[in-house]
Amino acid sequence: MKKILFFFLFVCIGVNLSAQTLHTLIFINKSEPGRESDRTADFNKMTTFINDVARRIGYSNDLRTHTGSEFTVSKVLSEIRSLNVGSNDVVIFYYHGHGTNTSDNRTNTQWPAMHITPNGNDLSAATFLEHSKVKEELESVCGQAKLVLCIADCCNRFSFKPNPPAKMVPRDRDNIKKLFTGFSGQKFIMVSASKPGQYGYSANTGSIFGDYFRSAINYYSENSSNPTWDEVLYRAQSQTKDDNARSGNISEPQFTIYNKTQSSPKIIPADVNGDLY
Repeated sequence: MKKILFFFLFVCIGVNLSAQTLHTLIFINKSEPGRESDRTADFNKMTTFINDVARRIGYSNDLRTHTGSEFTVSKVLSEIRSLNVGSNDVVIFYYHGHGTNTSDNRTNTQWPAMHITPNGNDLSAATFLEHSKVKEELESVCGQAKLVLCIADCCNRFSFKPNPPAKMVPRDRDNIKKLFTGFSGQKFIMVSASKPGQYGYSANTGSIFGDYFRSAINYYSENSSNPTWDEVLYRAQSQTKDDNARSGNISEPQFTIYNKTQSSPKIIPADVNGDLY
Protein backbone atom coordinates (compact mmCIF):
# COMPACT_ATOMS: atom_id res chain seq x y z
CA MET A 1 0.00 0.00 0.00
CA LYS A 2 2.82 2.39 0.87
CA LYS A 3 4.51 1.61 -2.47
CA ILE A 4 1.28 2.36 -4.33
CA LEU A 5 0.81 5.65 -2.43
CA PHE A 6 4.42 6.66 -3.11
CA PHE A 7 4.02 5.89 -6.81
CA PHE A 8 0.80 7.92 -6.96
CA LEU A 9 2.43 10.93 -5.30
CA PHE A 10 5.44 10.64 -7.60
CA VAL A 11 3.23 10.66 -10.69
CA CYS A 12 1.20 13.63 -9.45
CA ILE A 13 4.32 15.62 -8.61
CA GLY A 14 5.87 14.74 -11.95
CA VAL A 15 2.80 15.91 -13.84
CA ASN A 16 2.72 19.14 -11.90
CA LEU A 17 6.40 19.86 -12.52
CA SER A 18 6.06 19.29 -16.24
CA ALA A 19 2.87 21.35 -16.68
CA GLN A 20 3.07 24.31 -19.04
CA THR A 21 2.69 27.88 -17.77
CA LEU A 22 1.22 31.10 -19.13
CA HIS A 23 3.57 33.87 -17.95
CA THR A 24 2.06 37.37 -18.20
CA LEU A 25 3.58 40.72 -17.28
CA ILE A 26 1.08 43.60 -17.24
CA PHE A 27 2.27 47.17 -16.75
CA ILE A 28 -0.52 49.76 -16.48
CA ASN A 29 -0.38 52.73 -14.11
CA LYS A 30 -3.91 52.88 -12.66
CA SER A 31 -3.02 55.87 -10.49
CA GLU A 32 -1.83 58.21 -13.26
CA PRO A 33 -3.46 61.60 -12.53
CA GLY A 34 -6.34 62.29 -14.88
CA ARG A 35 -6.21 58.81 -16.43
CA GLU A 36 -7.41 56.67 -13.53
CA SER A 37 -10.67 55.71 -15.27
CA ASP A 38 -9.41 54.31 -18.59
CA ARG A 39 -6.20 52.86 -17.12
CA THR A 40 -8.12 50.98 -14.41
CA ALA A 41 -10.70 49.77 -16.92
CA ASP A 42 -8.03 48.35 -19.21
CA PHE A 43 -6.13 46.83 -16.26
CA ASN A 44 -9.26 45.00 -15.09
CA LYS A 45 -10.21 43.83 -18.58
CA MET A 46 -6.75 42.49 -19.35
CA THR A 47 -6.28 40.66 -16.06
CA THR A 48 -9.71 39.03 -16.41
CA PHE A 49 -8.90 38.11 -19.99
CA ILE A 50 -5.54 36.53 -19.11
CA ASN A 51 -7.01 34.52 -16.23
CA ASP A 52 -9.61 33.11 -18.59
CA VAL A 53 -7.05 32.31 -21.31
CA ALA A 54 -4.92 30.36 -18.81
CA ARG A 55 -7.95 28.40 -17.68
CA ARG A 56 -9.11 27.62 -21.20
CA ILE A 57 -5.74 26.46 -22.55
CA GLY A 58 -5.13 24.43 -19.37
CA TYR A 59 -1.90 26.20 -18.37
CA SER A 60 -0.69 27.24 -14.92
CA ASN A 61 -1.12 30.99 -14.50
CA ASP A 62 1.91 33.13 -13.64
CA LEU A 63 0.25 36.56 -13.81
CA ARG A 64 2.26 39.54 -12.58
CA THR A 65 0.67 42.99 -12.61
CA HIS A 66 2.43 46.26 -11.86
CA THR A 67 1.03 49.73 -11.26
CA GLY A 68 1.76 52.81 -9.13
CA SER A 69 5.23 52.72 -7.57
CA GLU A 70 6.02 49.48 -9.43
CA PHE A 71 5.41 51.13 -12.81
CA THR A 72 9.09 51.61 -13.63
CA VAL A 73 11.66 50.63 -16.25
CA SER A 74 13.74 48.78 -13.67
CA LYS A 75 10.72 46.71 -12.64
CA VAL A 76 10.03 45.74 -16.26
CA LEU A 77 13.59 44.54 -16.74
CA SER A 78 13.82 42.71 -13.41
CA GLU A 79 10.52 40.91 -14.00
CA ILE A 80 11.52 39.77 -17.48
CA ARG A 81 14.88 38.53 -16.23
CA SER A 82 13.22 36.61 -13.40
CA LEU A 83 10.96 34.60 -15.71
CA ASN A 84 11.51 30.85 -15.62
CA VAL A 85 10.18 29.86 -19.04
CA GLY A 86 9.90 26.16 -19.76
CA SER A 87 9.34 24.18 -22.93
CA ASN A 88 6.09 25.14 -24.70
CA ASP A 89 5.23 27.86 -22.19
CA VAL A 90 3.42 30.99 -23.41
CA VAL A 91 4.69 34.48 -22.50
CA ILE A 92 2.76 37.76 -22.78
CA PHE A 93 4.14 41.23 -22.12
CA TYR A 94 1.45 43.94 -22.16
CA TYR A 95 2.12 47.63 -21.60
CA HIS A 96 -0.56 50.32 -21.71
CA GLY A 97 0.52 53.90 -21.18
CA HIS A 98 2.33 56.78 -22.88
CA GLY A 99 4.83 56.27 -25.65
CA THR A 100 6.88 58.05 -28.28
CA ASN A 101 9.32 57.39 -31.10
CA THR A 102 12.53 58.86 -29.71
CA SER A 103 15.03 60.82 -31.80
CA ASP A 104 17.85 58.40 -30.95
CA ASN A 105 15.70 55.53 -32.23
CA ARG A 106 15.67 56.72 -35.87
CA THR A 107 17.77 53.72 -36.96
CA ASN A 108 14.84 51.52 -35.93
CA THR A 109 11.76 53.71 -36.04
CA GLN A 110 9.12 51.01 -36.32
CA TRP A 111 8.59 50.38 -32.61
CA PRO A 112 7.83 52.96 -29.90
CA ALA A 113 9.61 53.81 -26.69
CA MET A 114 7.40 53.29 -23.64
CA HIS A 115 7.27 56.00 -20.98
CA ILE A 116 7.25 53.99 -17.75
CA THR A 117 7.22 56.05 -14.58
CA PRO A 118 4.84 56.59 -11.63
CA ASN A 119 5.26 60.34 -12.23
CA GLY A 120 3.94 61.21 -15.69
CA ASN A 121 5.79 64.54 -15.64
CA ASP A 122 9.21 62.88 -15.40
CA LEU A 123 10.59 62.86 -18.95
CA SER A 124 14.15 61.89 -18.08
CA ALA A 125 15.84 59.32 -20.32
CA ALA A 126 15.74 56.72 -17.55
CA THR A 127 11.94 56.61 -17.72
CA PHE A 128 11.84 55.47 -21.37
CA LEU A 129 12.22 51.88 -22.52
CA GLU A 130 12.41 50.90 -26.18
CA HIS A 131 9.91 48.26 -27.29
CA SER A 132 12.76 46.65 -29.24
CA LYS A 133 14.77 46.41 -25.99
CA VAL A 134 11.90 44.51 -24.36
CA LYS A 135 11.96 42.14 -27.34
CA GLU A 136 15.68 41.52 -26.82
CA GLU A 137 15.21 40.90 -23.10
CA LEU A 138 12.33 38.48 -23.72
CA GLU A 139 14.29 36.58 -26.37
CA SER A 140 17.10 36.03 -23.87
CA VAL A 141 14.80 34.14 -21.47
CA CYS A 142 12.10 32.75 -23.78
CA GLY A 143 14.13 30.39 -25.93
CA GLN A 144 11.84 27.46 -25.13
CA ALA A 145 8.53 29.35 -25.29
CA LYS A 146 5.84 28.17 -27.68
CA LEU A 147 4.50 31.70 -28.14
CA VAL A 148 5.65 35.16 -27.06
CA LEU A 149 3.40 38.23 -27.38
CA CYS A 150 5.13 41.58 -26.82
CA ILE A 151 2.55 44.38 -26.87
CA ALA A 152 3.10 48.13 -26.45
CA ASP A 153 -0.33 49.78 -26.33
CA CYS A 154 0.80 53.40 -26.65
CA CYS A 155 1.57 56.32 -28.95
CA ASN A 156 4.38 56.12 -31.51
CA ARG A 157 4.87 59.83 -32.24
CA PHE A 158 8.29 61.27 -33.10
CA SER A 159 8.08 63.85 -30.30
CA PHE A 160 6.63 62.99 -26.91
CA LYS A 161 3.10 64.12 -26.18
CA PRO A 162 0.68 62.40 -23.76
CA ASN A 163 -2.19 60.33 -25.09
CA PRO A 164 -5.57 62.06 -25.25
CA PRO A 165 -7.60 61.24 -22.60
CA ALA A 166 -16.24 45.73 -22.77
CA LYS A 167 -15.21 43.17 -20.75
CA MET A 168 -14.26 40.30 -23.10
CA VAL A 169 -13.13 36.76 -22.39
CA PRO A 170 -12.37 34.01 -24.92
CA ARG A 171 -15.21 31.51 -25.23
CA ASP A 172 -14.18 28.35 -27.10
CA ARG A 173 -11.64 26.40 -25.06
CA ASP A 174 -10.41 24.19 -27.93
CA ASN A 175 -9.98 27.03 -30.41
CA ILE A 176 -8.22 29.26 -27.88
CA LYS A 177 -5.80 26.41 -27.18
CA LYS A 178 -5.18 26.06 -30.93
CA LEU A 179 -4.47 29.79 -31.21
CA PHE A 180 -2.01 29.91 -28.31
CA THR A 181 -0.32 26.52 -28.66
CA GLY A 182 -1.70 24.57 -31.65
CA PHE A 183 0.89 25.51 -34.27
CA SER A 184 4.19 23.98 -35.33
CA GLY A 185 7.45 25.52 -34.16
CA GLN A 186 7.54 28.65 -32.04
CA LYS A 187 6.31 32.22 -32.50
CA PHE A 188 7.41 35.63 -31.21
CA ILE A 189 4.93 38.42 -31.95
CA MET A 190 5.62 42.16 -31.65
CA VAL A 191 2.61 44.49 -31.52
CA SER A 192 2.19 48.21 -30.97
CA ALA A 193 -1.08 50.15 -30.95
CA SER A 194 0.16 52.74 -33.46
CA LYS A 195 2.62 53.16 -36.30
CA PRO A 196 5.59 55.56 -36.31
CA GLY A 197 4.46 59.17 -36.03
CA GLN A 198 0.99 58.31 -34.68
CA TYR A 199 -0.84 58.56 -31.36
CA GLY A 200 -2.47 55.60 -29.65
CA TYR A 201 -5.95 56.34 -28.31
CA SER A 202 -8.08 55.44 -25.31
CA ALA A 203 -11.62 56.09 -24.19
CA ASN A 204 -12.98 56.21 -20.64
CA THR A 205 -13.68 52.49 -20.99
CA GLY A 206 -10.01 51.70 -21.68
CA SER A 207 -7.68 51.22 -24.61
CA ILE A 208 -9.33 51.24 -28.05
CA PHE A 209 -6.76 48.81 -29.45
CA GLY A 210 -6.92 46.64 -26.32
CA ASP A 211 -10.67 46.18 -26.75
CA TYR A 212 -10.36 45.24 -30.42
CA PHE A 213 -7.44 42.89 -29.69
CA ARG A 214 -9.46 40.95 -27.13
CA SER A 215 -12.54 41.12 -29.36
CA ALA A 216 -10.63 39.64 -32.31
CA ILE A 217 -9.48 36.69 -30.21
CA ASN A 218 -13.10 36.24 -29.13
CA TYR A 219 -14.36 36.42 -32.70
CA TYR A 220 -12.01 33.79 -34.11
CA SER A 221 -12.42 31.50 -31.12
CA GLU A 222 -16.12 31.35 -32.05
CA ASN A 223 -16.01 31.52 -35.86
CA SER A 224 -12.91 29.59 -36.91
CA SER A 225 -12.00 25.97 -36.27
CA ASN A 226 -8.32 26.82 -36.73
CA PRO A 227 -7.71 30.45 -35.69
CA THR A 228 -4.36 32.09 -36.48
CA TRP A 229 -2.54 35.13 -35.13
CA ASP A 230 -2.47 36.61 -38.64
CA GLU A 231 -6.29 36.69 -38.66
CA VAL A 232 -6.55 38.02 -35.10
CA LEU A 233 -4.07 40.84 -35.58
CA TYR A 234 -5.31 41.89 -39.02
CA ARG A 235 -8.86 42.16 -37.61
CA ALA A 236 -7.72 44.11 -34.54
CA GLN A 237 -5.61 46.36 -36.77
CA SER A 238 -8.45 47.08 -39.21
CA GLN A 239 -11.10 47.71 -36.56
CA THR A 240 -8.84 49.96 -34.50
CA LYS A 241 -7.92 51.98 -37.58
CA ASP A 242 -11.58 52.37 -38.59
CA ASP A 243 -12.68 53.33 -35.08
CA ASN A 244 -9.97 55.98 -34.84
CA ALA A 245 -10.90 57.30 -38.31
CA ARG A 246 -14.54 57.75 -37.25
CA SER A 247 -13.25 60.09 -34.55
CA GLY A 248 -11.08 61.96 -37.06
CA ASN A 249 -7.87 60.31 -35.82
CA ILE A 250 -5.21 58.66 -37.99
CA SER A 251 -3.85 55.75 -35.98
CA GLU A 252 -3.26 52.14 -36.96
CA PRO A 253 -1.70 49.23 -35.02
CA GLN A 254 1.30 47.38 -36.42
CA PHE A 255 2.64 43.90 -35.82
CA THR A 256 5.36 41.49 -36.85
CA ILE A 257 5.13 37.72 -36.49
CA TYR A 258 8.43 35.88 -36.15
CA ASN A 259 8.46 32.13 -36.74
CA LYS A 260 11.07 29.87 -35.19
CA THR A 261 11.56 26.25 -36.24
CA GLN A 262 14.03 23.55 -35.27
CA SER A 263 15.47 23.47 -38.78
CA SER A 264 15.86 27.26 -38.76
CA PRO A 265 16.69 28.36 -35.21
CA LYS A 266 17.09 32.01 -36.18
CA ILE A 267 13.90 33.98 -35.59
CA ILE A 268 12.76 35.39 -38.94
CA PRO A 269 9.73 37.43 -40.05
CA ALA A 270 6.77 35.43 -41.27
CA ASP A 271 6.17 35.51 -45.01
CA VAL A 272 2.68 37.00 -44.91
CA ASN A 273 1.21 39.42 -47.44
CA GLY A 274 -0.46 42.65 -46.42
CA ASP A 275 0.38 45.42 -44.02
CA LEU A 276 2.86 43.39 -42.01
CA TYR A 277 6.23 44.87 -41.16
